[in-house]
Amino acid sequence: MITRLTLVDFMAHARTVFDLAPGLNVLTGPNNTGKSAVVEALRCLVENPPRSYVIRHGAAEARVVAELDDGTTVAWVRRPKYALYEVTRPGAEAPETYAKFGRTPPEDVLAILGLRSVALEGGEEVDV
Repeated sequence: MITRLTLVDFMAHARTVFDLAPGLNVLTGPNNTGKSAVVEALRCLVENPPRSYVIRHGAAEARVVAELDDGTTVAWVRRPKYALYEVTRPGAEAPETYAKFGRTPPEDVLAILGLRSVALEGGEEVDV
């Protein structure tokens, strides 16, 4: 389970940290305050889209970091020409870096996150 989500230079978010409670979390606020960017950040974490527009204007990269309840962190890092993942396990001195994996996120990363599209009857898929 994700316990904290951090957005750094992601769309309109310079640095925003969400501490998530167990169960249902609700995000509310006025229009144009970055709520949809949080959903887009989760999508980027799980799907690795080819979009570089998520990089905040003037920044070198965008970063979405999910901290899990077991102490593992998974970071999706989008740079103008490519994306990579960094996985830091509890007690590790440095993150494991996943790069040059193509469009589909590495299976190791998806397994750690436990977030995937859900297939509905008829074959349609629903994402986060």
